[in-house]
Amino acid sequence: MDFSQTLEAARTGAAWCRRHDLGFISIRGKDRISFLHGLLSADIKKLELGRGTPACLLTAKGAIVAPMGVHHLPDEHLLVGPAEAMLPAAAMLTKMAPLSDCTVEVHDFAAWLVTGAKKAAVLESLAGRPCDPGPGGAQAFLTSAGSVGVLSDFHSGTDGVLFVVPDAAADRFAGVLAGGVSDAGAVELPEAALETLRVEAGMPAWGREMDGDSFPQEVRLEAWVSHDKGCYLGQETMARLRDRGHVNKVLAALRLDAPVAVGDAVEGAGGEKLGKVTSLAPSSKAGAPLALAVLKREAGSPGVPMFIWDGAKKVGASYQELPL
Repeated sequence: MDFSQTLEAARTGAAWCRRHDLGFISIRGKDRISFLHGLLSADIKKLELGRGTPACLLTAKGAIVAPMGVHHLPDEHLLVGPAEAMLPAAAMLTKMAPLSDCTVEVHDFAAWLVTGAKKAAVLESLAGRPCDPGPGGAQAFLTSAGSVGVLSDFHSGTDGVLFVVPDAAADRFAGVLAGGVSDAGAVELPEAALETLRVEAGMPAWGREMDGDSFPQEVRLEAWVSHDKGCYLGQETMARLRDRGHVNKVLAALRLDAPVAVGDAVEGAGGEKLGKVTSLAPSSKAGAPLALAVLKREAGSPGVPMFIWDGAKKVGASYQELPL
């Protein structure tokens, strides 16, 4: 199966891959809901049992400490995010936990992503019954390898779900999963194909489009911020940006006339520096190479002529609406 066929399977069929880049934090205790509600950008008090929501842990000045999915399970709230960002998040949460009746624990979990329009067939094959949690769902089911968490994924840019098991059960579950994906006709998704899906969705990656100096509004995570809840860490900055200001840079997609390299400079028609390429992927939807770039705010809109310098080569680039 070639690259384009694999992408098509990930969109209209079912595809899967191992995720090695995620970190997991468990919050337990009777005060865990109020604890997280006062720290995260999402409305945790409205998050029902068996549901998940995207959120950000912010600094007092509104910069992102960690983007994460928050999953309300029977005995805990499980936080899932980029492993590199979840380390400082865990330290921050641990420091604040003694003020509430809750505990913070970092888990060593193994995770697999299953995505595509027919992903429910993989879940049914594994569980022996229909068990797709649906958008935003969070649940668990039993397999011969033990209990498996099934969580909506908020980081790949797909509509996929994550299968999550303790590291100690990873090998056993991998064998069970191999049978399930085979029975359902799912294809294995290589890293390059997963990257194309992420770039086409405009989903920022930690260490590329965003880091500890980024605001959610700069990297298309505005929807991860609730403006209806009460006070939380970073809330004043979020309110000011909404009501009286704006960010100075934005995440944008660029359709390229030719391939370039990550890190190449993006310039305007007059040679002004606009930003740099942060991610790059081939895209059949764009019909050309597609790049993500964090640009000056005025450049992140249609009609702005742009160029990218790839060494001594000048490559044309045009603004592309997201998601594709």
